[in-house]
Amino acid sequence: MPPARAVVFIDGNNWFHGLRKIGVDAYDLDYRKVARELLKGRSLVEIRFYIGKVTGDRDRIERQRSKVALLEAQGVRVTWGRIQRNLIPPKRNPALMRLRTILAEEGSRVPSDIREQLQELGNMPVPDYVEKKVDVAIAVDLVRMAYKDEYDVAYLLSADADYVTAVQETQRLGKAVFGVKAAGERSDELGRVVRMIPVRREQFDQLLMDTD
Repeated sequence: MPPARAVVFIDGNNWFHGLRKIGVDAYDLDYRKVARELLKGRSLVEIRFYIGKVTGDRDRIERQRSKVALLEAQGVRVTWGRIQRNLIPPKRNPALMRLRTILAEEGSRVPSDIREQLQELGNMPVPDYVEKKVDVAIAVDLVRMAYKDEYDVAYLLSADADYVTAVQETQRLGKAVFGVKAAGERSDELGRVVRMIPVRREQFDQLLMDTD
């Protein structure tokens, strides 16, 4: 009997921030080695990495391009989402609301020129950057590829609860799904529908890219 076919789905942003908490840079990893560690003898079909495309700042764009190029050089298939810039009004920012309260109560003690600057700051919206289309792309590919029988086992490198419905549909189609997260990372909702595999800092020593 041939080994089960496996696809690795990586939620780039969620995976990056989860690993950063245990001192690992997700872009330093050799994902072929990571896959071998996870698959335990199963046959690797593909590694798919999903990430929002940075815009605006040239340095950030170039850094992201360089990191993604390292992934593509490993044969990782990259799917792009986008980064959306939203403005959070002051009333939804607890720090700014606290500043405005302090100014209202203690403003008379603050020199007028500084008070005016702080009042201006307290009325400024704060930019917030949100990744778009990445979760949807992963969910669609997870189910679409299962429906087309392109794999037997999926490894989802994320702790995001947004994938619960897609995972359940994938399981309904007869496919096994494992979640992978950094040790200590919360995954309560996703962990109810899949077995979560926690990874620790020391496990990555042998999974880094060769730099020689």
